Amino acid sequence: ANRRRVRELCELLIERGSPYRLKANCLLEYLVRLDGEELALWRRAGFVELYVGVETASPEILDSVNKRVEGGDVRDANRRLREAGIVPVYSFMAGFPEETPARLQATLDLMRYLKREYPAARITQLHLLTVYPGTPLYPKAAALGVKLPATLEAWSTHHWNRIDYPWLDESTKRFLRDASFFTGFLDGRTLAEYLLDGAAVRSLVRIYGAIVRARIALRFYRFMPEIRLLANLVARRLEAPAT
Repeated sequence: ANRRRVRELCELLIERGSPYRLKANCLLEYLVRLDGEELALWRRAGFVELYVGVETASPEILDSVNKRVEGGDVRDANRRLREAGIVPVYSFMAGFPEETPARLQATLDLMRYLKREYPAARITQLHLLTVYPGTPLYPKAAALGVKLPATLEAWSTHHWNRIDYPWLDESTKRFLRDASFFTGFLDGRTLAEYLLDGAAVRSLVRIYGAIVRARIALRFYRFMPEIRLLANLVARRLEAPAT
């Protein structure tokens, strides 16, 4: 994006007394170049939330998907967002060919760190990789033996839980499925607000968010009976008729 044009837009919004609360997507590569003064200007113009795809803590994986950022960049950006009063919604992914247990743990650690350093930050659940045409991973996945759809109709049902990635063993697949669920509770807020209602349920979600952050800090994932209980609760809420 053109930073001068964005600045001019923000100045016009401030000058005209814009009543809007603005939310937008923002590339991580763009965000990390913004200084505190620019972000403060955005906030005065009405920007209250930015959705940012961080994806992974691994420099090697970031390089493989053409994200040109350094390891500490998102941490610095998180601090500047906190100081400006703009809430980030961070998105992460896992299941890459280059993924290792250590790299996956580093991503979980980064998710926990960003929330700890900026308590208002939102963290989405850990999304699992789906390879699409035109992405850097597409030819690599095909070369590694992934069976990719041949028709547009087949692509409409092509997503991670129907894909057998040859680089993931069964243990890793199970953990990724669990992690994609329990990380949805990591910030103790987002999933509750989007999917659940009731003060008691939201209180439980906040408590479980603290448990998730403790699990990540302690690397304790062997015994997680609550996942099935919570999955059933969420499923029932999603299936309940609208009122």
